[in-house]
Amino acid sequence: MVSVSADEIRELYTEYRSTHPRPEPVKTEFCEVVESLLESEGLKSETYEVQICRLHEYCEQKIESELVAEAIGCSPSYARRFSYDDERGGFEKEWSKSNQNEKVSPGARTKIINRDGGSCLRCGLEVETALEVHHVLPVSQGGTNDDSNLATLCSHCHEAAHGGSKTSGKIVYGEDGFSDWIQERSLEERGQSLGSRQTKISDY
Repeated sequence: MVSVSADEIRELYTEYRSTHPRPEPVKTEFCEVVESLLESEGLKSETYEVQICRLHEYCEQKIESELVAEAIGCSPSYARRFSYDDERGGFEKEWSKSNQNEKVSPGARTKIINRDGGSCLRCGLEVETALEVHHVLPVSQGGTNDDSNLATLCSHCHEAAHGGSKTSGKIVYGEDGFSDWIQERSLEERGQSLGSRQTKISDY
């Protein structure tokens, strides 16, 4: 991998901002350099928040949220929650009411678990205290709290869906692969017939 530095990222961002309309080649190069530097520091497997924080530190200035989203892989709305304070010379998280979208209310939790038959859609576990509500498309990628984007998983499967960390903002099954992912677990690892659960799975 080609060695890159924070100085190179700052120079590219300065060039990007000083040109109108925004130059696509510079944008592409900026994203590639950011990815390379994050990977060289072992941060690509970290949460979006950690990566966004580091990107702001590289540039030492506030970065356009659309470019942050492109470079990191999150949604622009998620990227807008973070900024670099030029006066303090530091990173900060801008909490707003929209951040509450990541949390599912107790009433919504009960509703979704009941809808899904009181069991984990992936492994079939029926222990109520172990069940959690999962965002099929993470909030960090533009997902919402609509019923169609919520699904019941046990704590273990919930972690598996996010690659081992429920706070990572990432998903292991891709944008449209949730249905296949839960069926794969049910059939291969648990040996269960989907049977009556098929109607629930087909909703995703």
